[in-house]
Amino acid sequence: MNNDSNVTDTRIKCGHCHEYHETVAQVRDCASGALRATAVAEVPITERQLPYLTKLVATRVIPADMVTIKDADLSLLSKGNASTAIEILSKQPLATYAGVLIPDTVPDGRYAYKSEALGKILFYRIVTSRDATTRKVQKVLGSPGDFRYDYVTPGEAKNFIEAIQDDPGFASQLFGHAVGACGICGSPLTDPESIRLGIGPVCAKKYDW
Repeated sequence: MNNDSNVTDTRIKCGHCHEYHETVAQVRDCASGALRATAVAEVPITERQLPYLTKLVATRVIPADMVTIKDADLSLLSKGNASTAIEILSKQPLATYAGVLIPDTVPDGRYAYKSEALGKILFYRIVTSRDATTRKVQKVLGSPGDFRYDYVTPGEAKNFIEAIQDDPGFASQLFGHAVGACGICGSPLTDPESIRLGIGPVCAKKYDW
């Protein structure tokens, strides 16, 4: 009843928004909208989103208001939340090399070292950005003439630098021996002496390795 006891309030209280609607149709529309919103919110992260978001979390600077995502189980995120996180993180700068110092005594080039923990030889590249402001570590994939380079985690980059910094020449030559390409310039090794040394003649003179 409203304030006038002689007038009946015909509005209907909605069980979804807890407000009043004028007609049953409006109540139904409200309910349908609420159900649609709930359904969208509960759609889980997709198979394409999960690996991409995992990579972003591992390699991008995490904003202060998103730090908990580092320890979160990403597979439990909704599709909508994952989409928002991907949009934000994809615009953040790379954090792969944060805190990893590359000594000046280790020049740009390709290197290899044997990981005792993994029991195999690993291959990396050190490269300076075009504006000469940063140096970074990349994983080397593929073969001579078709090298590809991928990101590495901060821990992986740190382990690599610590393993080769005392003798970068040996690590460069190990790359040449294992891959058949000069560790400095990446050119295929064809000369017998270059193959033996694991480095091309021009690069060998340049670095006295």
